[in-house]
Amino acid sequence: MDINFHYFAVKVTAVMAGYSDQDADGIAAYSQYVDDYFDNNTFRVSTPPPFDTPIYSENSKVSSVETGIEVLKSLTKKHQTSVIIPFHFIPPQALSIAGDGYRTTPAQWQDFDHQLIVQMLHTLIDHHSTHPSFRVFLGMLLHIFADTYAHQSFNGFHKKNINDGRVTRATEAHLDGSSCEKSYGIYAGLSAIGHADLGTAPDETALTYTCMRDTGSGQMVTQPERTNADVFLDCAYGILRILREARHVSAPEEQEFRMLEQELRKGFLIPCTSSISQLCTHWRENVPEINGTAITYNYDARVIHDRFFSIQEEKLPQNMTVAQTSDLLCKIAEQAEEQEAETQKLASAHNELEYLTALGAVNPTSHYYYYNTCAYRIRELVNR
Repeated sequence: MDINFHYFAVKVTAVMAGYSDQDADGIAAYSQYVDDYFDNNTFRVSTPPPFDTPIYSENSKVSSVETGIEVLKSLTKKHQTSVIIPFHFIPPQALSIAGDGYRTTPAQWQDFDHQLIVQMLHTLIDHHSTHPSFRVFLGMLLHIFADTYAHQSFNGFHKKNINDGRVTRATEAHLDGSSCEKSYGIYAGLSAIGHADLGTAPDETALTYTCMRDTGSGQMVTQPERTNADVFLDCAYGILRILREARHVSAPEEQEFRMLEQELRKGFLIPCTSSISQLCTHWRENVPEINGTAITYNYDARVIHDRFFSIQEEKLPQNMTVAQTSDLLCKIAEQAEEQEAETQKLASAHNELEYLTALGAVNPTSHYYYYNTCAYRIRELVNR
């Protein structure tokens, strides 16, 4: 899925579950942030974390846990096992049990015994609902839960006999009732990692498509037509149940599902190429409130980047300002594949960060430790 579900649909669903607009925004923002965090840096800190965390080592260094997929790195098994599989193509069980030939299956809230992501969610809700990191962890797990629907039957490794495929027909629906044909032929045979051969087709909320897939026999077989909105609504129903459980209130009734469906279908019908600003306007105009609660939409990854570090202006070198330091920190967090050509610049930024943390001018906050500790624990549970 993309931001249209991970942030916008999750936020609407959270408000429907009874969360305030502000609390729903926190959950939804961290749900989307999983796609937007590319920091895998290790650096020394001047003060230890505020709580015990496995990302902190005895030599006073902390290690960030990247959660966003980098296309170039995706060709390596390390990136597949550390990022792609745990956060985007989670197996039904830990890899030691599921093996490398698994297929991602849509998670069911009731399937506690056979769904690793559901076990994580139950453990979080049953034992850690009052912890300060609860909404951070919940948002991250909802991202993974949602991707089991969009990425169903795919595998996070390079597996031609599982992931080979090509889109044969795709139609994008629009809110005004019109539609347009789309082509994904350029992706066929791209890499056989996840759904790369189908491009972004499995993630787009307004798309209906047909594809051919390798069923494991080496032969391509036409698959039933898939309307993503229908698949994603099933996921939203599951998330509504989870969020009600997280609030320790009664399960949603059928009429609430119908109301949620009506609102989300309007939100889903927008081209995937829309900017965040356009998406905010679209949802603001079409789903301004639900169940009597007004909803605001304003996702900005940089707001979370800035939340991860505190900057002590008086300790900065004379040639650096707070704004320059903030830009440096965001550059590290956003080191996606578009910046791979700037390896030396990024290495310099990492060195500069370690220098600033050693001075005490920059310090990771509890938000940094919450997010990266949660990501570390998810990764370890999947890779057991």
